[in-house]
Order: sequence, then structure tokens, then C-alpha cells
Amino acid sequence: MGRILDFGKFVEISNSRLRVMSTEKSDDEIRYDVRLRINEQVIDGQIFVDTKGELECWQLYDTEGRCLSETYGYDNIDNLITKKLKRITK
Repeated sequence: MGRILDFGKFVEISNSRLRVMSTEKSDDEIRYDVRLRINEQVIDGQIFVDTKGELECWQLYDTEGRCLSETYGYDNIDNLITKKLKRITK
């Protein structure tokens, strides 16, 4: 999968760790404030899931303000978060 803007390849994810800092629940969704360590870069952000635990969206930006999907690919980050959420919600 290649980038659209730079016509290059996405950076490979060699290691990652997701830590939930806090959780806020409402009637229709759950928001996790998280700290994601990906390839030794630390990112603070939010993950939103519905009341059944299904991923709705995520907001994770690097220190330069770019969405992680630009660096690692949207599908790669989405799959990573989905896997990590399964461990969190067990």
C-alpha cells in the first residue's frame, strides 16, 4: 500500500503499545483517552467506540500534527487499534 501524497511507502509498524489513560462513557459511545507508543514514538489521543465495543473512530496525531494514517496507513492503524481494543475490553 503506498502513500497518495508522497508516492512512497508507508512506514512499517515494528512495535506498539496502547495504554488507556481514562475512560468516559455516555449513552451512545465510550471515549478512551489513550497513550500509543508506536515505533518508539509516544502519541496521546482518543479512541471512540459504540456501546457494543465496536470501533467508531480514532484521533491520533504525531508531534507535527499529522494524522498517523499519513505515516503508517489508515488500514494499518485501524487494524492495530481494533486488535488492541479486543485486549482492553476482555
